[in-house]
Amino acid sequence: MSEVLNDVPSGDHRRVGKRLIPVIAASAVTLGAAGLLTAVSTAGAVGVRPRALTGHTTKVVVDSARRGKLGVVVETSKGFTLYRYSPDTSKKVACLGGCAQAWPPLTLPKGVLKATAGPGVTQKLLGTVKRPGGALQVTYRGYPLYRYAGDSGPGQTNGQGIGGVWHVVAAKGPSVASLSSTTSASGYGGY
Repeated sequence: MSEVLNDVPSGDHRRVGKRLIPVIAASAVTLGAAGLLTAVSTAGAVGVRPRALTGHTTKVVVDSARRGKLGVVVETSKGFTLYRYSPDTSKKVACLGGCAQAWPPLTLPKGVLKATAGPGVTQKLLGTVKRPGGALQVTYRGYPLYRYAGDSGPGQTNGQGIGGVWHVVAAKGPSVASLSSTTSASGYGGY
């Protein structure tokens, strides 16, 4: 700014300063908004959209997509495949502690009571089950839904068939157990 003021005739510095104040203020607002948008776009949990900064919560969308021989399966809104755990029931989850670290449950943000069906997913088949601690976990066809930590990107199905108890969930059926991979109970499959 001193370079700008050096080019101004003596006595005119106050007038130039008054013209620069709105420009500086507008720049600060623009940078602040960009930072806010970056924080919102990079925040996020497994398959769950972050709470809006305005105090309102955003919805959780369960989508569907074709996964090769597995057919059309349910996925998060970010494209991560969702799985079911055979020992779970529609009323009680069995994947807790270390299991839930390897297989993060799809939960609703506080204040949100139901998930929203995306294309290919039937809304009336979505529900919830209460986890220990009170969080609501999303269910489809009564099956609590999970992601797999071994799926490092959208579209992967590395958890299919692990331990004979983890299966992708078909959008139009309970699970895809009939096409289970031969993956043995290694690492996370013991849960």
